[in-house]
Amino acid sequence: MSQVGKNIQKYRSTVRFILAIQALNILPNVLLSAFYFDIKMDYMLIIIITGQCRRNVLTVLYHFCILQNKFYDNYKNIGHKEYYSVFKLGWYDWYNEKWNNQPLQQEWNTLKHLRSEVNQLLETARKDKLIKSSLEINVELYVNSLELLHLLQNHDLKSIFTTSDATISSASLFKCPRCLQTEGELCKRCENVIETNK
Repeated sequence: MSQVGKNIQKYRSTVRFILAIQALNILPNVLLSAFYFDIKMDYMLIIIITGQCRRNVLTVLYHFCILQNKFYDNYKNIGHKEYYSVFKLGWYDWYNEKWNNQPLQQEWNTLKHLRSEVNQLLETARKDKLIKSSLEINVELYVNSLELLHLLQNHDLKSIFTTSDATISSASLFKCPRCLQTEGELCKRCENVIETNK
């Protein structure tokens, strides 16, 4: 949201309004609706109303309602309001420096990429009629990077993948650099080929 806000301010100040509108449409339709709220839907439906997770999602939703017609409709339902009318709020502060967290953005880019890969596999299984819903699945991930393992352990992967469960483990064996089979340093076949070709 930080980067989108920065871009919108830049486009607005250089009078490139069409680019500002495009960036504004990407925020709710791609970044928030298709990704964030898809993941956080359970928090809105089943978590305690006063719970911190739910409040976090509501805070994002508050900042998400930036499109004037949506915000106008939703403002009257917000519990604590500064002003009676939405029009007295003034111009929205698009870029807030405290939202600019590059390591966190990189972390979520990794998670989004991983989610995309898992979704492709789930879609193939759905197409082959192996599953009806992703909620029937327990995703098992084996990673060979300690850094990636720690990153994944800090997140609720079953919510990110929209599955019943998700477990991660460190891969005890790694892929043969020559033929990519999961074995030791070099698989026996590749060792034999290398020895024979000496």
